[in-house]
Amino acid sequence: DITRFKKILRMHPHSFQQLANLIRSHHVFSSQGNKPQACVEFQLAVFLCRLGSTGSLFEVCSRFGIGEGTVILYTKRVIQAILAKKKRFVKWPTSEERKKVNEGFENLGGLKNVIGAVDGTYIPMRNAPNKDPEVYFTRKKCYAI
Repeated sequence: DITRFKKILRMHPHSFQQLANLIRSHHVFSSQGNKPQACVEFQLAVFLCRLGSTGSLFEVCSRFGIGEGTVILYTKRVIQAILAKKKRFVKWPTSEERKKVNEGFENLGGLKNVIGAVDGTYIPMRNAPNKDPEVYFTRKKCYAI
């Protein structure tokens, strides 16, 4: 069921499989002893559930039938494997790209010196600001920038 998959892991099954295939060859997924590791897909699913859930670590453990230490271990492995691929996907824009993006933001909303944006990323604020607090109240029901 694709809807249930997306609700739990926060991504489409096809994208999930692409990500699993991308990180599969990383050495963290090679067994060091006699006991084989869980498959990359299972470790990735645990990782995504943990990051995409507002629940506790215990809830992730309960969902997958594993211990807290195992959830933490899988999380570290997947992060390490993903970070190893960062140069392939995360790149600083060239001066020409920065100029084009900057002009676009300035033309669109009058914002100067902008070279990029990340959709859906909030930095939570401890308290509501004194000036215009409604501007900082997000759809996730918290104050954030």
